[in-house]
Amino acid sequence: FEINFSSETNVLGDDEKNLSHEISDKLNDGNFTQYASWLIMAYRKERADPLKEANLVDRPIYDSSGELDSMQMGVLRYYSLRMANSMSSVDDRDQLMYGVSSANYGTHVDAATHARQYPNFVKKFTHWNVDNGGAGENEAVEAQRRSGVNIPVIRLAEIYLLYAEVMLEEGNLSEALRFINRVRERSHLILLGEASFGEFSGFATYANDIDLDPSNGLEAVTITNLMDHLRFVEKPLELSFEGDRTIDLRRWGVWKQRLEYIAQFEYDTWHYKNNAQEKNPIRWNCFIMPNGELPGYDDPNLPNYAFRQAKNTAEEHFINPNMRQSQPHLKDHLLGSQNFNASSHSYLPIPQDEVFSNLNLSLSGN
Repeated sequence: FEINFSSETNVLGDDEKNLSHEISDKLNDGNFTQYASWLIMAYRKERADPLKEANLVDRPIYDSSGELDSMQMGVLRYYSLRMANSMSSVDDRDQLMYGVSSANYGTHVDAATHARQYPNFVKKFTHWNVDNGGAGENEAVEAQRRSGVNIPVIRLAEIYLLYAEVMLEEGNLSEALRFINRVRERSHLILLGEASFGEFSGFATYANDIDLDPSNGLEAVTITNLMDHLRFVEKPLELSFEGDRTIDLRRWGVWKQRLEYIAQFEYDTWHYKNNAQEKNPIRWNCFIMPNGELPGYDDPNLPNYAFRQAKNTAEEHFINPNMRQSQPHLKDHLLGSQNFNASSHSYLPIPQDEVFSNLNLSLSGN
């Protein structure tokens, strides 16, 4: 169920359509809104299913000067489609954004770039899937600051995940897995559990990571683990920016604990020497990594120059003198975790008097 919008607006620009227009405009400019660092890390960890044709891409390979060297044909995409449909990343050359790859986004004169304080862009509620040469939301003069993107109120994926949560509460692990996997299969992700229990067996890859046999005495443990996955991985990644998170954390009674857990992590940023040169060939401080970890790929065709690293042969590791360590603005929920007051913030206020709460109610019955 969603609210329908169009790119048409009244002359004054003050009607209800302004909501959709402003959302797209602000999200398109990363200076206004960014994904939380922990959520970026979670998206990047998702595994695309190699059995799905939608996950196989033709990827350009560039030399150190940024010139096209060759093409990799039919290789597995770096990042999941769920991530690619939700947010951009400076190194994602497998998914288009405004007609150019996410790695190359920002080459248009009107487009912001992956750099400094906005390493990622929110793609939800924007026109990222239009082909306008990387112009972003300003695809035409008459369309500037206007959007026809609909705003979802509730999606089938959320209903499936709510149902899966109920099944876990009742101890029905296999039924919960079935509906979680329906959501994951839509984004062509590797599925959870064992193929022998799955409705997509033979057509998808299963992680075989959850034991569904209650006779081994691990049923309670696996249910707990899957509930944590549902709460802290599946729901935030599937429903990011859709307004449900604080409601869920409140009703689970874990809001403060979650804020404190996330706030303990620190992150570094790395300069990214864009393989698709053009405008701003070096994207400054735009690639986030957990503090102390080095960026890199398993793909041998991607050289280390992408992250401006230099080989320190004495210590046998890559160093980057231009990185920025422990960036304060990338640390999530620091103030929230410190200032959280359970009595004030853990629950929504309950009205003490509901009499005459509807001001439009006519007591006369007319």
